[in-house]
Amino acid sequence: MGKKSLIKSTSKKKKNTIKKQSDNASVKKKAVPKSKKVTLKELLFRKFELKTVDKPYVRPQQETINNIAPPFISAESEDEIKRIKALLFQKFDIKAIKVAAEKVAAEKAAAEKAAAEKAVAEKAAAEKAAAEKAAAENVVVSFDPPKQQKESEPVDKSIKILAAGVVAILIMIVIASFSNSSNYYLKTDKNGVEIWQGKFAPLGEKLLIALPGIKAPEMIKETYSKKELFPMAFNYQLNKADSLIHEAEIPDLQKNKELLNQAMTFSTDRKSRDAVQSRLDNIKHLIAVSKADLSALKKKEKVVKTKKTAVKEKKISTKEKANKQEKKSGH
Repeated sequence: MGKKSLIKSTSKKKKNTIKKQSDNASVKKKAVPKSKKVTLKELLFRKFELKTVDKPYVRPQQETINNIAPPFISAESEDEIKRIKALLFQKFDIKAIKVAAEKVAAEKAAAEKAAAEKAVAEKAAAEKAAAEKAAAENVVVSFDPPKQQKESEPVDKSIKILAAGVVAILIMIVIASFSNSSNYYLKTDKNGVEIWQGKFAPLGEKLLIALPGIKAPEMIKETYSKKELFPMAFNYQLNKADSLIHEAEIPDLQKNKELLNQAMTFSTDRKSRDAVQSRLDNIKHLIAVSKADLSALKKKEKVVKTKKTAVKEKKISTKEKANKQEKKSGH
């Protein structure tokens, strides 16, 4: 009896403690009310009370400072300011500068010439004084005879003039060659037109390219520039290359590549060069793809050939075996 009553009392105590804990937890849960979820509309239209301030903030007054920008030009006197302004607003003329530079160069050359003449005169005076002094002292002083000087001076002058003339002729030939090589000519032919270029020589021309099927303009000038005629040749070569690709069933890529390289020589701007380069890149890609396809086809043919030979050999071996068996059965 004592043991059972003890067990009952302990179990009652445990139940009471568990019940108290659950009651306390429910009280705590009830004590914290759930906050109502506020919508966006309520937040936007909610009104808040404004707190009034007894003494508003007043910004302290500051002393007014006259901010005056410094002058663009500062100097000690008005004359100096005017002089600086005149220098700043002065306009320069390139022609006047060139004339002034030429004048300075001419003055410098004249001064150098006068100084050289003065030095020559002083040297001649010194030699004359030395000769007079030597004659007075009976000293034999040898000078070059004046006759020989007079004979040698014209010879030296003629050689210098001849050399200067040869140099001038060579310079004129080179200038004329450059000028002739920069000239281009358009000539008509029964088949079309031809573009000619001046040789690197004072005279002469060479054929650059013939353009059959191209109609000549109504008015043909005596000479053309590179930018005037090269686009005609460029478009002709480019169209020819494009037609070769589109018209032929199996295009000749090597021939197309040659035409595009010729068109590249007549390109005058970056746009035309890029157009040719993109076509050349496409041809390289086609050649690479065709090579890969050809190698794959060869490998496939080789595999098929090996399979056919294997099948053929198998048939022969089976036939031979059948013949041997027939011979054995006949015996």
